[in-house]
Amino acid sequence: MKVGQIIWHCQGPLNIILEKDDYGMKPSWIAKLFFKKSLYNDKPWKKGLPTAKFLKTRSDKDFNNDKEKLEALIDETYAQKVKTEWKPHPAFGYFTAEQWGKMQYKHLDHHLRQFGV
Repeated sequence: MKVGQIIWHCQGPLNIILEKDDYGMKPSWIAKLFFKKSLYNDKPWKKGLPTAKFLKTRSDKDFNNDKEKLEALIDETYAQKVKTEWKPHPAFGYFTAEQWGKMQYKHLDHHLRQFGV
């Protein structure tokens, strides 16, 4: 993906935590059993991990517009830092507030590293 597409892509998980969209995801015992802990542990995500279809795009994106949207979503998520209970993730189920935060950090860090940021 190009940088503009990544900026667009990074909005998806923040929309999930903020309960703006669940992208039609369904609970997955396989995801919970084999992948969930890697979302929030202290190990960086590996390169080349698969991307959910609903978070992929082939079209060019408006970098500046999507950057503003991403920044606003990050600010909105941060503003809820005192929240202790979060709605369960549509595919992975319950996360603590700390796990939600680590997961969002790891996702953004994963993509920022791709572009040397």
